[in-house]
Amino acid sequence: MTDVEVPVAMHAVIFDMDGVIVDSEPYSMRALIEVLREHGIDPTPEDLQRSYGRTIREDFAHYFRKYGVTADLDAAIVRKHARYCQLAAGQLKPFPGVMALVERLRRHGYRLGLASSGSQAKVVLGMHALSINGIFDTIVTGDDVTQSKPHPEIYLLAARRLGVEPAACVAIEDAPAGVQAAKRAGMRCIAVTNSVARAQLLEADLIVDSLTADLSPVLSLSILRITPSDPPDAAALPGDRSAE
Repeated sequence: MTDVEVPVAMHAVIFDMDGVIVDSEPYSMRALIEVLREHGIDPTPEDLQRSYGRTIREDFAHYFRKYGVTADLDAAIVRKHARYCQLAAGQLKPFPGVMALVERLRRHGYRLGLASSGSQAKVVLGMHALSINGIFDTIVTGDDVTQSKPHPEIYLLAARRLGVEPAACVAIEDAPAGVQAAKRAGMRCIAVTNSVARAQLLEADLIVDSLTADLSPVLSLSILRITPSDPPDAAALPGDRSAE
Protein backbone atom coordinates (compact mmCIF):
# COMPACT_ATOMS: atom_id res chain seq x y z
CA MET A 1 0.00 0.00 0.00
CA THR A 2 1.42 3.34 -1.01
CA ASP A 3 1.27 6.45 1.10
CA VAL A 4 -1.06 9.16 -0.15
CA GLU A 5 -0.02 12.75 0.44
CA VAL A 6 -2.89 14.69 1.99
CA PRO A 7 -2.90 18.40 1.08
CA VAL A 8 -2.54 20.72 4.04
CA ALA A 9 -5.16 23.46 4.26
CA MET A 10 -3.67 26.94 4.25
CA HIS A 11 -4.78 29.13 7.15
CA ALA A 12 -2.39 32.09 7.01
CA VAL A 13 -0.62 34.23 4.45
CA ILE A 14 2.58 36.05 5.39
CA PHE A 15 3.72 38.89 3.16
CA ASP A 16 7.14 40.38 2.71
CA MET A 17 6.87 44.19 2.61
CA ASP A 18 9.39 45.81 0.27
CA GLY A 19 9.08 44.55 -3.27
CA VAL A 20 5.85 42.66 -2.53
CA ILE A 21 3.41 45.14 -0.98
CA VAL A 22 5.14 48.46 -1.52
CA ASP A 23 7.22 49.53 -4.51
CA SER A 24 10.10 50.79 -2.39
CA GLU A 25 13.15 48.88 -3.58
CA PRO A 26 14.36 51.50 -6.11
CA TYR A 27 14.56 54.11 -3.34
CA SER A 28 16.08 51.70 -0.84
CA MET A 29 18.75 50.57 -3.31
CA ARG A 30 19.60 54.12 -4.32
CA ALA A 31 20.01 55.12 -0.67
CA LEU A 32 22.20 52.07 -0.03
CA ILE A 33 24.44 52.76 -3.02
CA GLU A 34 24.86 56.42 -2.07
CA VAL A 35 25.89 55.60 1.50
CA LEU A 36 28.24 52.84 0.39
CA ARG A 37 29.92 55.20 -2.06
CA GLU A 38 30.33 57.74 0.73
CA HIS A 39 32.47 55.04 2.38
CA GLY A 40 34.47 54.32 -0.77
CA ILE A 41 32.50 51.21 -1.75
CA ASP A 42 31.27 50.80 -5.31
CA PRO A 43 28.98 47.76 -5.08
CA THR A 44 28.74 45.35 -8.00
CA PRO A 45 25.40 44.17 -9.41
CA GLU A 46 26.09 40.82 -7.72
CA ASP A 47 26.60 42.59 -4.39
CA LEU A 48 23.29 44.39 -4.73
CA GLN A 49 21.38 41.23 -5.65
CA ARG A 50 22.50 39.69 -2.36
CA SER A 51 21.22 42.72 -0.43
CA TYR A 52 17.60 41.74 -1.10
CA GLY A 53 16.18 40.13 2.03
CA ARG A 54 19.01 41.00 4.43
CA THR A 55 18.50 43.20 7.45
CA ILE A 56 20.12 46.62 7.13
CA ARG A 57 22.60 45.83 9.90
CA GLU A 58 23.70 42.55 8.36
CA ASP A 59 23.87 44.19 4.95
CA PHE A 60 26.22 46.99 6.01
CA ALA A 61 28.26 44.58 8.15
CA HIS A 62 28.77 42.40 5.07
CA TYR A 63 29.86 45.31 2.86
CA PHE A 64 32.20 46.72 5.49
CA ARG A 65 33.84 43.31 6.01
CA LYS A 66 34.15 42.61 2.31
CA TYR A 67 35.64 45.98 1.42
CA GLY A 68 37.70 46.50 4.58
CA VAL A 69 35.79 49.52 5.87
CA THR A 70 36.09 50.30 9.59
CA ALA A 71 33.52 53.11 9.79
CA ASP A 72 30.75 53.33 12.41
CA LEU A 73 28.10 50.79 11.44
CA ASP A 74 25.29 52.51 13.35
CA ALA A 75 26.05 55.86 11.71
CA ALA A 76 25.86 54.26 8.26
CA ILE A 77 22.51 52.66 9.11
CA VAL A 78 21.08 55.97 10.33
CA ARG A 79 22.38 57.75 7.24
CA LYS A 80 20.88 55.16 4.89
CA HIS A 81 17.46 55.32 6.55
CA ALA A 82 17.45 59.12 6.47
CA ARG A 83 18.35 59.14 2.78
CA TYR A 84 15.70 56.51 2.04
CA CYS A 85 13.07 58.64 3.76
CA GLN A 86 14.08 61.62 1.62
CA LEU A 87 13.95 59.64 -1.63
CA ALA A 88 10.72 57.79 -0.82
CA ALA A 89 8.74 60.75 0.54
CA GLY A 90 5.48 60.99 -1.41
CA GLN A 91 6.58 58.25 -3.82
CA LEU A 92 5.56 54.96 -2.19
CA LYS A 93 2.75 53.05 -3.88
CA PRO A 94 1.36 49.51 -3.58
CA PHE A 95 2.03 46.99 -6.31
CA PRO A 96 -0.93 46.09 -8.57
CA GLY A 97 -3.32 43.60 -7.07
CA VAL A 98 -1.86 43.49 -3.59
CA MET A 99 -4.51 45.51 -1.75
CA ALA A 100 -7.37 43.61 -3.42
CA LEU A 101 -5.69 40.32 -2.48
CA VAL A 102 -5.24 41.38 1.14
CA GLU A 103 -8.89 42.40 1.42
CA ARG A 104 -10.11 39.15 -0.10
CA LEU A 105 -7.90 37.08 2.18
CA ARG A 106 -9.26 38.93 5.20
CA ARG A 107 -12.87 38.39 4.12
CA HIS A 108 -12.26 34.67 3.77
CA GLY A 109 -10.80 34.31 7.24
CA TYR A 110 -7.10 33.96 6.55
CA ARG A 111 -4.73 35.09 9.28
CA LEU A 112 -2.39 37.73 7.82
CA GLY A 113 1.20 38.39 8.78
CA LEU A 114 4.00 40.65 7.66
CA ALA A 115 7.61 39.42 7.75
CA SER A 116 9.98 42.13 6.57
CA SER A 117 13.75 42.26 6.90
CA GLY A 118 13.39 46.04 6.95
CA SER A 119 13.70 47.95 10.19
CA GLN A 120 10.59 48.78 12.18
CA ALA A 121 11.00 52.44 11.20
CA LYS A 122 11.08 51.54 7.50
CA VAL A 123 8.05 49.25 7.80
CA VAL A 124 6.09 51.91 9.68
CA LEU A 125 6.92 54.46 6.97
CA GLY A 126 5.59 52.14 4.27
CA MET A 127 2.45 51.26 6.18
CA HIS A 128 1.61 54.91 6.82
CA ALA A 129 2.22 55.76 3.15
CA LEU A 130 -0.19 53.04 2.02
CA SER A 131 -2.69 53.55 4.88
CA ILE A 132 -2.54 49.86 5.83
CA ASN A 133 -2.15 50.16 9.59
CA GLY A 134 -4.17 47.52 11.43
CA ILE A 135 -4.51 45.14 8.48
CA PHE A 136 -2.05 42.50 9.68
CA ASP A 137 -2.56 40.21 12.65
CA THR A 138 1.17 40.25 13.37
CA ILE A 139 4.17 42.18 12.09
CA VAL A 140 7.74 40.94 12.37
CA THR A 141 10.59 43.22 11.27
CA GLY A 142 14.33 42.92 10.99
CA ASP A 143 14.57 44.47 14.46
CA ASP A 144 12.82 41.42 15.94
CA VAL A 145 15.23 38.74 14.73
CA THR A 146 18.90 37.92 15.04
CA GLN A 147 19.23 36.08 11.71
CA SER A 148 18.50 37.54 8.28
CA LYS A 149 16.76 35.70 5.49
CA PRO A 150 17.50 33.06 4.13
CA HIS A 151 17.48 31.88 7.75
CA PRO A 152 13.87 30.90 8.55
CA GLU A 153 13.74 32.72 11.91
CA ILE A 154 11.54 35.59 10.73
CA TYR A 155 8.93 33.28 9.21
CA LEU A 156 8.92 30.87 12.14
CA LEU A 157 8.39 33.80 14.51
CA ALA A 158 5.56 35.19 12.36
CA ALA A 159 3.82 31.79 12.28
CA ARG A 160 4.20 31.37 16.04
CA ARG A 161 2.70 34.81 16.68
CA LEU A 162 -0.19 33.99 14.33
CA GLY A 163 -0.81 30.71 16.14
CA VAL A 164 -0.57 28.76 12.87
CA GLU A 165 1.73 25.86 12.01
CA PRO A 166 4.30 26.81 9.34
CA ALA A 167 3.00 24.05 7.05
CA ALA A 168 -0.37 25.84 6.99
CA CYS A 169 1.19 29.18 5.94
CA VAL A 170 1.84 30.66 2.52
CA ALA A 171 4.62 33.24 2.22
CA ILE A 172 4.67 35.83 -0.56
CA GLU A 173 8.18 36.93 -1.49
CA ASP A 174 10.16 38.79 -4.15
CA ALA A 175 13.77 37.77 -3.44
CA PRO A 176 15.74 34.51 -3.46
CA ALA A 177 16.74 34.86 0.20
CA GLY A 178 13.11 35.34 1.19
CA VAL A 179 11.94 32.34 -0.81
CA GLN A 180 14.65 30.21 0.80
CA ALA A 181 13.67 31.46 4.27
CA ALA A 182 10.02 30.55 3.71
CA LYS A 183 10.83 27.10 2.36
CA ARG A 184 13.27 26.40 5.21
CA ALA A 185 10.49 27.35 7.62
CA GLY A 186 8.33 24.63 6.05
CA MET A 187 5.92 26.98 4.28
CA ARG A 188 4.63 27.13 0.74
CA CYS A 189 5.81 30.19 -1.16
CA ILE A 190 4.54 32.41 -3.94
CA ALA A 191 7.27 34.50 -5.56
CA VAL A 192 6.52 37.66 -7.53
CA THR A 193 9.02 38.99 -10.06
CA ASN A 194 8.93 42.60 -8.86
CA SER A 195 12.63 42.74 -7.93
CA VAL A 196 14.58 39.92 -9.57
CA ALA A 197 14.26 37.64 -12.58
CA ARG A 198 12.10 34.53 -12.55
CA ALA A 199 15.20 32.34 -12.89
CA GLN A 200 16.33 33.42 -9.41
CA LEU A 201 13.06 32.39 -7.76
CA LEU A 202 12.81 28.77 -8.85
CA GLU A 203 12.61 27.38 -5.31
CA ALA A 204 9.15 28.93 -4.91
CA ASP A 205 6.02 26.81 -5.31
CA LEU A 206 4.54 29.37 -7.69
CA ILE A 207 6.14 32.27 -9.57
CA VAL A 208 4.00 35.11 -10.90
CA ASP A 209 4.72 38.43 -12.52
CA SER A 210 2.03 40.21 -10.52
CA LEU A 211 -0.32 39.49 -7.63
CA THR A 212 -3.18 40.02 -10.08
CA ALA A 213 -2.22 36.59 -11.50
CA ASP A 214 -3.96 33.28 -10.78
CA LEU A 215 -2.73 32.16 -7.34
CA SER A 216 -5.03 29.13 -7.11
CA PRO A 217 -2.23 26.53 -7.47
CA VAL A 218 -1.12 27.54 -3.95
CA LEU A 219 -4.02 29.46 -2.38
CA SER A 220 -7.49 27.99 -2.06
CA LEU A 221 -9.85 28.75 -4.93
CA SER A 222 -12.35 29.97 -2.37
CA ILE A 223 -10.52 33.28 -2.09
CA LEU A 224 -10.89 33.81 -5.82
CA ARG A 225 -14.68 33.67 -5.82
CA ILE A 226 -16.87 36.75 -5.62
CA THR A 227 -18.90 36.60 -2.41
CA PRO A 228 -22.06 38.50 -1.46
CA SER A 229 -19.89 40.87 0.56
CA ASP A 230 -17.87 41.83 -2.50
CA PRO A 231 -18.82 45.11 -4.18
CA PRO A 232 -20.85 44.57 -7.38
CA ASP A 233 -18.01 45.77 -9.60
CA ALA A 234 -15.34 43.65 -7.90
CA ALA A 235 -13.14 42.12 -10.56
CA ALA A 236 -12.41 38.42 -10.30
CA LEU A 237 -8.81 37.37 -10.26
CA PRO A 238 -7.66 35.26 -13.24
CA GLY A 239 -8.85 31.69 -12.82
CA ASP A 240 -12.02 32.76 -11.00
CA ARG A 241 -14.59 30.71 -12.86
CA SER A 242 -17.42 31.94 -10.66
CA ALA A 243 -17.25 35.26 -12.49
CA GLU A 244 -17.43 33.71 -15.97
